[in-house]
Amino acid sequence: MFFDLPSDKTCIHPEHDPPTGLYIPPGKGYRHVCPGCKTVKDVIPPQYSLTQRAKPQKEQSNGDPVPWPRADPKALAAFDPATKVCSHNCGQAVGDPRSENECKFLCDLCWRFEKEQSK
Repeated sequence: MFFDLPSDKTCIHPEHDPPTGLYIPPGKGYRHVCPGCKTVKDVIPPQYSLTQRAKPQKEQSNGDPVPWPRADPKALAAFDPATKVCSHNCGQAVGDPRSENECKFLCDLCWRFEKEQSK
């Protein structure tokens, strides 16, 4: 069911903004009849009425924990963290169980260089 808006001297077509500040009864819409061309325009369709407010969403669970890749303990023990320089933010993330050295060891984007041997 629609209520007819009071006619005025302005024409409401799609290129114009619909009137604002109107109270929309639940489940109702408004219809505007253009006084010039007598075109009927549904200004605010019923699906946008007060009954169609956003419904609360279910809480999203974190689900399964992030499967952090782990390094081989023997290879990690032999790794020298001074041989890699971070080229981006590859440090520990929130909830990351790995150490800073393990993150650096597993990062493929860090710059590797050979450490100079002093004689």
